[in-house]
Amino acid sequence: MNYHDILVKILDVYRDCEVQSFPIDCYSILRHYGYRIFTYQNIRDINERLYQYCRNYSEDAFRYGAKRIIAYDENKSPFRIRFSIMHELGHIMLGHSRECAYNEQQANFFASNILAPRMAIHFAQCRNEDDVSSVFQISREAGSYAFQNYRLWKESAAREVSDVDEAMYRHFYHDEREEFIYSIKPCMICGETIYNSSEDLCLHCRMEHIRRQHTPLYTSRNDRMLLQIEQQQLNNL
Repeated sequence: MNYHDILVKILDVYRDCEVQSFPIDCYSILRHYGYRIFTYQNIRDINERLYQYCRNYSEDAFRYGAKRIIAYDENKSPFRIRFSIMHELGHIMLGHSRECAYNEQQANFFASNILAPRMAIHFAQCRNEDDVSSVFQISREAGSYAFQNYRLWKESAAREVSDVDEAMYRHFYHDEREEFIYSIKPCMICGETIYNSSEDLCLHCRMEHIRRQHTPLYTSRNDRMLLQIEQQQLNNL
C-alpha cells in the first residue's frame, strides 16, 4: 500500500464517521469501528498480566484486535494520546497483521494525516508548527512534521491536484458558504455556529463583550456588581 492509498483510507474514515471539522473526535471514530477504549490503568485494574503485556508492547498505546480493544497510557499528554490511538487505528485500517518498521512508518503517516490533513492546514492558514499544533490538537513535534510535509504537499499541489485532493476538497466544501470548512463549533454563549475561526464566541457576542468592557458607568451598585460577575464568567470561558 502506497501513501496515496493511505490518504484514500483516511478519506473513507471521514466519510464513514461523518467528519466535517477539526480537531477530529478520535474516540468517537474508534467507537464507530466497534473498538472499546481503555486506559492502561483500566487494564491494570482488570488484569495485571495484560497490563504488563501492554506496557511491554508500547509505552503509548496498544491494540488487541481479537477483542476490539485499544488501550493507552493516560499519563501521556492529551495531544500525544490522540496521535497514539490514531496510529493504532492506522494499523487497523491498513490491515497490518505484523509488526515491522515499514508498517510503523505507514501508521505514523496515517495518524499524522488523519489528524491534520495537509489541505486543512492550508485552508486554516497555519504559518508554523505551533499553529498546526493549536488548530489540530497535536503535539508540537507532530505539528512540526505535519507542517514540513504540508510545504511539500503545497509545492506538489501547485503543479497538479491529485484525485484524492479533489475528493478531500469536495468532502469539506460547504455549498451554502461556498468555501472549504475546517472548523465548525458553537458559540460558547449563544450557540450560534462559528465557521473557520479560532474564536470561541461569535461576532455578535464578541462585540457585546467589548461593549460591556467599555461601558463607563452603571446607574447603581447592583448594576456594577452584575457587570463584574458577567465579566468574570466571560473571562473564565
